[in-house]
Amino acid sequence: MKDNAGRGTRYSTCGGFEAGGFSTAGAWPTRQLFAALAGQGHGASHFHLGRLHEQGRGRAADAVQAGLHYRQAALLGYDEAQYHLAGLYATGQGFMQDSLQSFYWYHQAARQGHPAAERQLRGVRLPAGAGC
Repeated sequence: MKDNAGRGTRYSTCGGFEAGGFSTAGAWPTRQLFAALAGQGHGASHFHLGRLHEQGRGRAADAVQAGLHYRQAALLGYDEAQYHLAGLYATGQGFMQDSLQSFYWYHQAARQGHPAAERQLRGVRLPAGAGC
């Protein structure tokens, strides 16, 4: 079963997460909740852990850990994670800069109707000879 309830998902427990907003005071309990759910293969939780790591909520920002969580969520079909993972590849944060990977993940998110990914696809430049 694909976990793709990303945009608009609201969590009201453990730290007041609601539609992308985190309170600094609640970052640690929120992280524990998402870690437990991610351990059960919940893509949205991997995505939200990635956001916590990327934004440095409750700890120092860590683009590598953010990317690893985004990748897990992306592999589970979570479109918002696919979009964020593509952005990390596009900018070289957490991973080596890779326009092919960036294009691939933007494409995966766009196929699911992610509007920002559809817009980003128009701006991704592939290296010469990298036919798709």
